[in-house]
Parts: sequence; C-alpha cells; structure tokens
Amino acid sequence: MEDGAAGTVILSKRAKVSAATGNFTVPIRFPASSILINVVVQLQQTFGGTAGGAHMNLGTTPGGLDIATIDLTVAPTQINQNLATILGSSWTIYLTMTGVVAGAGKATGLIIYSVPAAARPT
Repeated sequence: MEDGAAGTVILSKRAKVSAATGNFTVPIRFPASSILINVVVQLQQTFGGTAGGAHMNLGTTPGGLDIATIDLTVAPTQINQNLATILGSSWTIYLTMTGVVAGAGKATGLIIYSVPAAARPT
C-alpha cells in the first residue's frame, strides 16, 4: 500500500427485473479503476418460456454475455457467480435481458465491485 493510501471501498449496483420489463439492454457505468468482484441474482419467481430461454446477461458489448449469463428459467434460488473480467477504459458493461416471454418472472441482480478509496490527507 502506498504511503497515505486509504485502501478500497466495496460497492454494489442493483437491478430489479420482471417478465413485464421484457427484453432490453442497458449500459451500466462504473467509476474508473473499478474491479468487478461478484454478481448475485435472487430469482424470486421463475421466468416463463422454454427451459434455458430467459437469461440475464452481463457483457462488455451491448447484448454480450462474456462477463456472466444467468438462466432465469430455473426454480427460485439465489445464484452467486465470481467475475473475472477486467474492465477496459470505458468502465461500462451492459445488462441484457433476453428470451423473456409474457407471463411470470421476477429477479433482482446485484453487481459487487471495488474502487480505490480517496487518499487520506497528510
């Protein structure tokens, strides 16, 4: 640790989705120097459609799934997935809901990440 450094801060971003939101892609911006740690998805109600149809994806491009992909057609559960993707200079990832059909389905996603804390005044 550098002299005067204050360490890191663990933060999170949360998204609540349902079958009513349908299919979409939305950018999620992170502060510079962020490190993605984990994604936790709590599936409160199974999404309708065919098995393996509805997914919550995280990617470095719109519609991408290179960071994480979560199957929303399984029984209600909590899914924890470690993240290993290194963010580039854009500090932006994309949350995509795909394969969602009309009917039931509710989930809450939590992306956990860290950022450097501000240096302490000397």
